[in-house]
Amino acid sequence: FVTRQPPSWIFLCSILGNCLVTSKAAHQLGAVGDKVKFGQLVVGVLNQFPDVAFRILFLATTAFLVFPLENNSTSDLTSTQCCIALAFIAWELIANICLLRMKGPMSLPASGMLSCVMLVGYPPECLETLRGVRLLHRLVRVATATAVGAAI
Repeated sequence: FVTRQPPSWIFLCSILGNCLVTSKAAHQLGAVGDKVKFGQLVVGVLNQFPDVAFRILFLATTAFLVFPLENNSTSDLTSTQCCIALAFIAWELIANICLLRMKGPMSLPASGMLSCVMLVGYPPECLETLRGVRLLHRLVRVATATAVGAAI
């Protein structure tokens, strides 16, 4: 059950740690094949952090808002609000796949995997065809956030 109590410090530290680790992984994915020095890694992680932190906090907030309260035992994962949130995540996955396949020839499994990565990060720029996709990807994110906010 979800309560409306303030989060604990342990929870907040775990969210911060998750954002840092995901930022590092997103930077490393974008720099595949390059030798990255420690200073470049730090700059890359700090560059990724705002996008990743915003996305993780958006997903966590959406999950918090659509889960039932402990005094409403009849609600569960089949509730209308939860289905709406899951539908928007599925829509974003499909939009990412379309965006990736629009930019260049890419198989469906490869574009599906990169689409899952793009749920929290942005398109890896180590691939030549994805270098100009970041702005379109941000527009998809803004559209998703706006639609989820309007639906909830």
